Amino acid sequence: MDALEAINDKTGDRFVFIIDEWDMLVRDVNEEVQKEYVNLLRSLFKSNTANKIFLLVYMTGILPIIKTETQSALNNFGEYSVIDPGQTAKYYGFTESEVIILCEQHNMDFNLMKHAYDGYMIGDEKSVFNPNSVMIAIEKKNYNSHWSKSAAYTTIEHYIKIDSDNVQQKIIKMLNGESVTVDPMFFRESLSKIRCWRSVLALLIIWGLLTFDSETCYAKIPNKETAEILRQIIHK
Repeated sequence: MDALEAINDKTGDRFVFIIDEWDMLVRDVNEEVQKEYVNLLRSLFKSNTANKIFLLVYMTGILPIIKTETQSALNNFGEYSVIDPGQTAKYYGFTESEVIILCEQHNMDFNLMKHAYDGYMIGDEKSVFNPNSVMIAIEKKNYNSHWSKSAAYTTIEHYIKIDSDNVQQKIIKMLNGESVTVDPMFFRESLSKIRCWRSVLALLIIWGLLTFDSETCYAKIPNKETAEILRQIIHK
């Protein structure tokens, strides 16, 4: 912080600070390291000179920014999520109109693309596509389940095994086209505290394996790609 302040004093410039997956250390390390990390973030972003030095701080992650061991550690951040996206909803993925244009430009079948990667309901946007899968589909000229080849796949499998009987029962119900009532706020703390099917399904919503309708409080499987991933996991 001393170095940043010295640069600011010398140049008058303010910093834009970006941390991708800010919550990695909160999720995956012991409590002592968590506290040390949160204290570091607090010393940067809640100091007396933070507003003078930082123009913007942008952090991404799975966990809500203010739900750490120290409740008020970073409560000066605005939070946007798939559950409460505000005006950012259309930026979480590709909208239907964007995919129509992409399909026309790259000679792809829009209906197959929609069946494979659409189905997410985020805020006021009721037709949001998985953007990464759409781009891989265009590159490879197929409509396969590209997400199953990512590192997140094995992590998802681990959490589905928690309270596995109840979790698998709910997933089978959704694979049969039904919806399940879920409270996504049930998961608000850390991955280590996931103990029951409710928190597992809430996590699957946050990760994008399920989509959530905030008006009805129903969760369901959004598309062919995620259905294939969940079907493979529960049949192992």
